Amino acid sequence: MKRVLIVGAGRLGKGFVGETFDNAGWNISFLDKDPRVIDELKKHNKYTVQVFRTDDIIMHDITNFNAFLTDDNYSVMDDFLESSVIMCPLYPEDFPASAEYLSACFEKQYEVDPDKKMTLICLTNKNHIIKDIEGYYRDAISSPEARAWFDTHVAIRDSIVRRSTDAETNYATNIDSTAVASLLIQTPLYNDISDVEWLEPREHLEMLKDIKVFTINGPHATTAYFGFLKGYKTIPDASADPEIAELVNAVHDVTIKAVMLEYPQITREALTDLEYLPKAKNELPDSIHRVAWDPIRKLANRDRLMGVAHLCLKFGLDYTPIAKAIACGLAYYAPDDKASVAIQQSLQSQGLLATAATIIGLPQDHEITRCVAKHYTDAAYSIQQSVSHYGQ
Repeated sequence: MKRVLIVGAGRLGKGFVGETFDNAGWNISFLDKDPRVIDELKKHNKYTVQVFRTDDIIMHDITNFNAFLTDDNYSVMDDFLESSVIMCPLYPEDFPASAEYLSACFEKQYEVDPDKKMTLICLTNKNHIIKDIEGYYRDAISSPEARAWFDTHVAIRDSIVRRSTDAETNYATNIDSTAVASLLIQTPLYNDISDVEWLEPREHLEMLKDIKVFTINGPHATTAYFGFLKGYKTIPDASADPEIAELVNAVHDVTIKAVMLEYPQITREALTDLEYLPKAKNELPDSIHRVAWDPIRKLANRDRLMGVAHLCLKFGLDYTPIAKAIACGLAYYAPDDKASVAIQQSLQSQGLLATAATIIGLPQDHEITRCVAKHYTDAAYSIQQSVSHYGQ
C-alpha cells in the first residue's frame, strides 16, 4: 500500500489529513516534535474523528498508523523511505525546523533510491511562501549531489485548506472535522493522489489562495473576534447574533467587490465555487478560540483583513467594516494565546495608536490606523470587558 508521512500530528494533521488518507487505505505515519502528541497516540493506539458530512455524521476510529517523535535517532527513517507523499500541516514559522530535521531523510532517500520522486504538500493559510519553504529544504541539505536530486525529484506544493478541524488540545485523540469541501492542491504533482477523497489538484493556486484567505478567512476571523467581545464561545453561536452577522456580511460584501476588481480574470461563478462551503449536518461547533488564534498574524499587514483594506484603498471602496473587524481583533484575549497576550500588554504599555500601527504594519498617522483606533474606542464597553478578563 501507499504510505503518507504527516509532519505535524495536531488537530489538522490527525483530524483532516490522517482521516482522509485512512479512508483511502493508505498507510499513515505521523511525525511531531511534541512528546505529548506522540505519547497520546501511542498510548491509545487509535484516535477518533467525528466527521460532519453534508448528509451524515460519522465516527471514524483510525488505528492504522505509526507515530514518531523527531528524535536524534531518526526512528522515522524507514517510514520516510516508504513514503511518496509528505503532508505538512504546519504553521509558517515551523517550516525551517521541519526542513532542518527532514534534510537527513532526503539525503538518505537520494542514497538508497535516487530514481524516486516525492511530493511535499504544505497546509498553511499564509500565501506566497513556497519559494521560502523550498529554500529552507535546499539549504538544509548538505550534500551538493543530494541537493541537485532534491531540485528535480521533490515537488513542494501549496494548498488551500477549506475544512474546519477542532479539538480540545493539539494532543487530543477525539477530534471534530467537517468534510464538505476539498483541499485544493497546487499542480503539477510528482505522485498520484487521485484515490484520496477530498484532495483536488488545481492550477493558479496562488491567486486562488489570496482570494480564499480574503473571502473566507476574513469574515471568519471577524465572527471570532466580534463573537469573543460579545461573550460567545463558538462560531455558530456568534454567527446567529444579528449584530455580528451584520458586520460579517459587510466585511464579506466589500471583500467581494475588492477581489473582483483586483482579479478581473476570475468570474463571479468561479469565486462562488471557491468560497461556497456546503453546510454540514448538525454544523460542527467550531470554537472561537481556534478561529481567533494568533491575532498578530491574522491582523498583519497583508493578511486576511489588512489585505482587503489595501485593496479598498486602491479602488476607492469603504474599508470601515474591515477597520471595525480589526478593532475587535485588537481586543481579543486568551491566556494561552501568546499573540493575544502580547497585544494586550502593548495596549497597556504603548497605547492604542502605537499598538494598532505595529500590528497592522502602517504608520500611526495612516488613515487606516486612525480608523481602526476610532472603532476600537467606539467599542469601549466591550473592549473594557476583554481587558478586564486579561487582568484577572
